[in-house]
Amino acid sequence: MISSIVLGCWIWEDGNYWMLLFLIHPYLLQFLTFLIQSLNQIKIVLSVIVNYSLYYFFKIFGRDFRRRPLLKKMINLNVILSVIVLLFSACERKVQPSLDSKFIISQLRVHKYQKTGFVRSIDSVEINFLEDTLINNVAIESKELNNMLAYELLRFDSLPANNSSKLYLKALFLADFTYSAFSYQFVGRELGLANDSAMFHNWENLSIAQQFNFGNKNLVSASCGVRTYLYKQLVKEHLKLPVRDTSIEGIHTYPIVTIAEREYLFDPSEPMIFCAEKGRKILEYSQLRNREDVMIFKSPRSFGPTPRSFGPTHFLFSDKFLLEINPFGESLKKQIAQYLIRNRKLLLEKVPKSFVANFQKKWNVSYTKSKNNKLAIALETRNVGMLLTPQNMKETYFGTGCKILN
Repeated sequence: MISSIVLGCWIWEDGNYWMLLFLIHPYLLQFLTFLIQSLNQIKIVLSVIVNYSLYYFFKIFGRDFRRRPLLKKMINLNVILSVIVLLFSACERKVQPSLDSKFIISQLRVHKYQKTGFVRSIDSVEINFLEDTLINNVAIESKELNNMLAYELLRFDSLPANNSSKLYLKALFLADFTYSAFSYQFVGRELGLANDSAMFHNWENLSIAQQFNFGNKNLVSASCGVRTYLYKQLVKEHLKLPVRDTSIEGIHTYPIVTIAEREYLFDPSEPMIFCAEKGRKILEYSQLRNREDVMIFKSPRSFGPTPRSFGPTHFLFSDKFLLEINPFGESLKKQIAQYLIRNRKLLLEKVPKSFVANFQKKWNVSYTKSKNNKLAIALETRNVGMLLTPQNMKETYFGTGCKILN
């Protein structure tokens, strides 16, 4: 709001009064929506009054319409009011603004998925040990979390867009935050020998700040279900939007957010946007399953020092995992490769047939201060593998073609 006022003053001083229309039109739309919503509340009250009046007239004067012309007029009035109610409802639905896909995409540094930077074999990975110790995934303390998010989300309100588009960008921002705050366990909790199971007792009773603290300090690794649970709480707390989750058994869990009576997929396991190839229109959740022209993009914001709003996510090597692989090789890369070969049968049992593993080519490895996880590797996608085609997207989010395991 403040930035809009300052910009308006500059335009006024320059004498370009016609440009003020572009500045204030979002606020006019919001005012119109508020006005119609207020009228909607009034007509509901009037409808209730008329219906109760008719009820008591029937009780007092009976039901003989030929002898009660006044009562017939009131019945007709009620019919007219009912039509008005329907008209108001229809108008209210019409003014519910849809997403401005062009504006949303303009606010993001959007990249299509590419194979560049990924390899199919662990042997081809380049490992680089960093000197710095990773203390927190995101440079925020848990006690500052809610105030920081509220401040960052407030910045979206000054954008020259309708409310639905602002909410979409906010929901995407929270998905980006959850993605960076939590880390994966390398090749999953079972194969990765996660050493933090005791910390998940009563997890749903923990506050948002406590969940964030455990994940941000890498005391626990976070699967898609854990990320989804935190994300849902953040959306309810900061955006007040309806949000639900859905799961494809053995494959993925993810949240769906309702904005302006339409559902959209926001994945905190790897934030993306889904567009139609023609026109670059952002697709609703219900449109994704049957569309063949879906374009999949990464979605970091266009400003900030890192490719994503809060930096990369990580995957972790637990102390237990490192102790297990130690006898099987001279270098970390060889140790991991031999462990995967040794456990190939279990790995294939856990991986859907449609899933193709890809490994980030360059691993920047940091030591952590976590008592459960010794090493962390920065990651720009999800744990292992990435979405490349609309079919991969359908397998991940709808289970299409993933019923048979390797």
